[in-house]
Amino acid sequence: MNYDRDARLAAIEEAIHSLIAKHGAEDAQMILFDVGTKEAIAAFTRVMAAEHARRFHAAGLSPREASYRIADLTSMSVRNARRYADALLVDFQ
Repeated sequence: MNYDRDARLAAIEEAIHSLIAKHGAEDAQMILFDVGTKEAIAAFTRVMAAEHARRFHAAGLSPREASYRIADLTSMSVRNARRYADALLVDFQ
């Protein structure tokens, strides 16, 4: 998705307000500092790839089909996405 800068900032502010409302200001600040790292962003992509793989497996997609969809949704390579699609098959067998 290509948001313009103002839309991105508005979405960020809305997310921060939601965090504060749900967890309080101090905890929200700690969450933001913790998840603002490169490692956290990479972990989010991996978690989302695994979630997509589970959903696509449940929908009956082949690992090949799932890997293309995962790659599209997460912006990772098809090769890396295939690892998530294949790993899920091993977990279910």
